Order: sequence, then C-alpha cells, then structure tokens
Amino acid sequence: MKITFYEQGIHLDFLVSEQRELHLLNLSPHPHREGDQGGPAAALQITGCAHDGLRHTGLYCGQPLQYHRNWTEDREGGKDIVLEMMNADLTLRIIYGFYEGCRVVTSRAEIENTGTRPLGIEYLSSFFLGGQDWEGAQLMVPHNSWCRELNWQIYTPGQLGYRRLNEWSTKTIGARNVGAWSTKEYLPMGCLVERDRTLLWQIEHNGSW
Repeated sequence: MKITFYEQGIHLDFLVSEQRELHLLNLSPHPHREGDQGGPAAALQITGCAHDGLRHTGLYCGQPLQYHRNWTEDREGGKDIVLEMMNADLTLRIIYGFYEGCRVVTSRAEIENTGTRPLGIEYLSSFFLGGQDWEGAQLMVPHNSWCRELNWQIYTPGQLGYRRLNEWSTKTIGARNVGAWSTKEYLPMGCLVERDRTLLWQIEHNGSW
C-alpha cells in the first residue's frame, strides 16, 4: 500500500510493506522516482540489541514496528502530518511539519512505552531517508571553528571513502559535535547536490549532535 501527501509543493510518499512496515520513499519537490526504493521511516536502537554502529540500521531486535494509522493536524502557519507505528511494546510517531508559503519540512519523532516491560532507548532518528539513488551526487560539508566559520567544502562520496560495490556497506559518512558548543567543528547542516535536485538539512539542537 502506498501513502502519498502533497503539501506546499512537496511530495511525501510512503510504502507500507506486506509485513506492514513503513518505508519513506520520497520527500522532495519531485514525484517519486521508481528507481528510489526507499528505506525505513525511522531508525530505533534498543538497549541490548546488535546494530551496525554509526549506521544505525537494523536496530530493533524485537517485534517490528508496524504501520497503524496517519492523520493531519492544523496549526498556526501550517499543518503537521503524523504517522504512527506500533508493536506490543512501543508506539512511535513521526511528525512532518509543513509551513504556509514555504517549501521547507521539519521532522521529529516521539516514542512511548505502551508495553509492560522497561526498555532502554539508545538511539531514535528525528529524520531517516534511505534507499535513494544519489549516484553522481556531491556532498557539501560546513566545516566550522573559532575564527574560521562557514567553511563549506564539496566532496564526492568517493573522496570520503564511500564507493558503491554492492547493495550493502558498513561505511559511513558523518559529522558530529560533542559538548555545549554545537558548532565547534561543523555547522549542524549538510547538503546533497545532484543535477536537478538538492537536499539541504539542518539539525535544530543547541547541544551534542
């Protein structure tokens, strides 16, 4: 089953698999491209479960979260689209925020223990978009430091050690900051550019990320 939304010039497309797992196919001004298979709508790491390190994939080792429902909530200046997933232990909601007259989306996740046993949450993505064909893309990274701010550099994935050899890899390309100074090494931003499309993002947080 496919679930589609179109808000403020932005396409938001999901696929619900036969196992009722929710996959994000597309979030862009363009319709979904058939070559983009998408990936899980969220990444979740539970204490005690094996995972792929900083890749944060294949993390929940219990009963998979299954798509339950979606709804929209109007608010001043725009609306939120909420998608809810559940299993016997957890309820996870992903909220995508749209704004009138602005082609920008915010994304956040909320999780609730609705089961009967305690669970430790070590990682929950605020936004997760996988399974995209960005072959030939360039990554713009905003290096930042004292007296050397806004130093954007452009890389190919290969220059950062990532080369596509098969459908799966343990390699990551990442940036992070630890401590109260949220921009001491990088700005909490990034940008992917490929021909006719650009994906620009910003982490809205004033601490470690």
